[in-house]
Amino acid sequence: MRDRVLCGRNRLNRKIQSFFSEKSYSKRNRNLLVIICLGCTLLLETFVFNLPFWQTLNAQETTYSINQATSPLSVGTGLSKQGNNLIISNTDEAYIDIHQQQNVKYLQLQSHRYPNSDNIAYTVSIQFDAGEQWHEGSSRTFSPAIKHSQYVNIGGTASSIRLRFTAAKGSVIPITGITINPRISFHVSLIRLLIELFLILFIVFLGPKSLLYHKHLSSISQHKQKIIFGCITIIFLIIWAGVCWLSSSMRYWTGSHPGLGGHIASFDQYDDLAKALLHGHLSLDLPVDQQLKSMHNPYDYTARSRIAENGATIYFDYAFYNGKYYSYFGVVPALLFFVPFRLLTGMALPTAYAVLFCCLAATIFTTILTVELSKHYGNNPSIGCVLFAIIIFNLGSGIAYQAFTPSFYCVPQAASYMFTVAGLSFWLLSKNNKSVISSLYAFLGTFCIALNLGCRPQFILSILLAVPIFWDSVFKHRTLFSRKGIVPTVAICSPIFLIFIPLFLYNYFRFGNILDFGSNYNLTGFDMTNSNQPILSVLPLVFYYLFQPGSIIGHFPFVSLTNIPVLTWFPIEPSVGGIFMIAPFFLLIIFMHWIRNRDVSLQQSINIKTNNSILAILQNINIKKLFTYILLIIGGFILVADAKIAGYAWRYDTDFCWALCIATMLVLFQTETMTQASAQKQSSLLRVLLIASVTFSFLYQFFALFTINRYGSLIDISPSHYYAVANWFLFLL
Repeated sequence: MRDRVLCGRNRLNRKIQSFFSEKSYSKRNRNLLVIICLGCTLLLETFVFNLPFWQTLNAQETTYSINQATSPLSVGTGLSKQGNNLIISNTDEAYIDIHQQQNVKYLQLQSHRYPNSDNIAYTVSIQFDAGEQWHEGSSRTFSPAIKHSQYVNIGGTASSIRLRFTAAKGSVIPITGITINPRISFHVSLIRLLIELFLILFIVFLGPKSLLYHKHLSSISQHKQKIIFGCITIIFLIIWAGVCWLSSSMRYWTGSHPGLGGHIASFDQYDDLAKALLHGHLSLDLPVDQQLKSMHNPYDYTARSRIAENGATIYFDYAFYNGKYYSYFGVVPALLFFVPFRLLTGMALPTAYAVLFCCLAATIFTTILTVELSKHYGNNPSIGCVLFAIIIFNLGSGIAYQAFTPSFYCVPQAASYMFTVAGLSFWLLSKNNKSVISSLYAFLGTFCIALNLGCRPQFILSILLAVPIFWDSVFKHRTLFSRKGIVPTVAICSPIFLIFIPLFLYNYFRFGNILDFGSNYNLTGFDMTNSNQPILSVLPLVFYYLFQPGSIIGHFPFVSLTNIPVLTWFPIEPSVGGIFMIAPFFLLIIFMHWIRNRDVSLQQSINIKTNNSILAILQNINIKKLFTYILLIIGGFILVADAKIAGYAWRYDTDFCWALCIATMLVLFQTETMTQASAQKQSSLLRVLLIASVTFSFLYQFFALFTINRYGSLIDISPSHYYAVANWFLFLL
C-alpha cells in the first residue's frame, strides 16, 4: 500500500515538473498568446474597424435630393445646377450647407458616375450652435463611382455642416443628394484579416520567449528547415504579388502618354529595344523629329521643351546620340524577357510582369542566401534568428517600391537585385564542401553577378564580395587559385569574360566607348552631359537617403511625403523618409563593435612563424568583419554615386539597401551569439526591439503604398483599392 502511494506521488511530481518545465511552460504561453491575439483580432474586426456600424445601428437615415424644394440642404451661389450635376462657377462660394435639428454623425454623398471625375476634393466645416463661425478641416476626396468613398464622418458634435468643393472653376460635381446619418453596414475585409494574421503569426512564433530561439540550425533536419523557410518565403511571395496587384500596375505602366514639357513619355521603352534587336540594329525604331536633329544642344531641357510644345515629336527619357534614339537601360532584361515574349506572341510584354517575376525570383533567392549566410557566418544561429534575417532582408531591400511601381525604370533594378542575391547564393552553395569548390555553382554565381553590368551597372560592385566569401578557400583550404583548384578557378573567372566582352562591344558599337552606357545622353529634365555638381553638395542628399524623418499624420493614409529642400539644385523625387525611418532595424549595424576581432578557434590554432607570418595573418583575418565592412563600403559608394549623378529618388534605395540588409544580418547573427552568451535579459531586449522595428517597418511601408502624390499614387491609379482601405478607418475623424 505504501509503495503504491509513493509510486502515485512520484507520478504526480513528474507531472507537476513536466507542467512547469520550460518546454511545457513555453507551449502554454504560446497557446495563451494565440488565444489573446485571436481575441484581439476579433475585437478589432468587430468593435474598432466596424465601429461605424455600431454607431449607426439605430440611426434614422434620411436622404435629400439637391433639387428638393424643402430640405435641410442649401447650395452655395458658386455652384450652378445643370441637369443632375453641379458646376463650379465661383470657387469661393462652391459649397453645400446642411442644417439639421439634431447633431450629425455621418453623411453619405449620393452621386452618379461622370467622365473624368474619379476624385473630387472637398473640405468639411462645422458650425457650433453658439456662433456663426465655420471651422474648416483638412482636404478630403471622394469618387462618384466608389461607394466606400462617399461616407463622411462628421463626429456627432454639430448640426450645421458645410461641404466646400475645392476644384477649379468649371469642374463638375456629380452629387445628386445627401443621406444624413446613414446606416453603415458591417464589413469584414479579407486583406485586413490577412495582415492581422501575418502580424499574429509573427508575434506568436518570433516573440521574445519563442521556442524557435532555442532550436538551432544544426538541431533541425534539412526537411524541416525547408518547410519552415519555405513557409516564410511563400508569405512574402504572396505579399509582393499582392502589392503588385494592389497598384493595378498590369494595366497602368504601359503605352505612351503626354509627358513633361510637351514630350512623349513611353512606358514601353524595353519593348522598343526588343523590336530594335529583332530588326537587327541597336538604335530604336522611333521617328526622329528634324527640329530635334537640328538643335545645337538637344540635351537642353528648356530649349527642347520649347520646340516640343510647338509640335515637335520628342520622346522623354530616351538616350539621343548622333541623331538616333537609344535605350540607356541595360540590355539583359530585354534579351531575357521582352525579346522572347515578342517572338512568341508578337506583342509587347507589360513591364509589370518582368518586374514582378524578378521580385518573386529574388524573394526565393533571398531566403536561400540568408540560410547560406547563417550557415557560413552565423555560429549555428537559432531558427528564430534566421527567420528574422529573412524578414529584414525582404522589408529592407526596397523591393516593395519595385513591386508597387513596376515601370520600365524598375526593370533593370529588379533584375540586378535578382541576379545579385542569386549570384551570392550560388557562391555560398559552392562552398558547402570545404574540401572542394563546386565548379557549377561557382560558375553560376559569377555568371549572375556579371549580368549586372547589363542591367543596373552599380550592382556589379557586388563582385567584390567574392573576396570575403572565398577568402578561406584561397588562403586556408587552398581550393582556389592553386593546383588542385584549377577547374573551379576557371569556372569562377570565365563568366566575367563571357558576359563583359559582349556588353562592352554593345556599348562600343552604340557610343564608341566600351564603358559608355549612354545614360549621359538621356533626354530628361536636365542636361546630364554638362551637369557636374560639387561633391560636398551631395551631403544633404546622403542625409535624406539615410536619416530623413518620415511625416506621420493622424488620419489615413497616416504616411505623407516628406519635404526635401536643397540649396544646390538636384533632381528630387517624392519620398516618405530615409531608410532608417523606413527600415529602423538597420540601426542594428551600430552593434558592429560587438563583432570580435578574431575568432577564438583561429587564435588557438594558429602558430605564427617567421617564414609564413604573412599567410598566418591572412588566415587570421576576421572574415565576418571584413565581409561587413566591404558591404558598407559598397553600399556607401553606390549611395554617393547615385546622389551625385542622379539626385534623390525613392527607387534608388534598392541600389544600396541590399548591401545594408546583408550587413545587418551578419551583425544580427553575431549579436545573438553575444547576447545569449552574456545574459538572457539582453537577448529578450534585442528580440523586443527587433519585433518593434520590423512591425513598424511593415506597417509604415504598407501605409506608404497609399501616400498621396507619390509616384504611382494609388488614389489616382486605382481609387477603388485606395478607398477600400481608407474605409477601414472611417471611425477616425
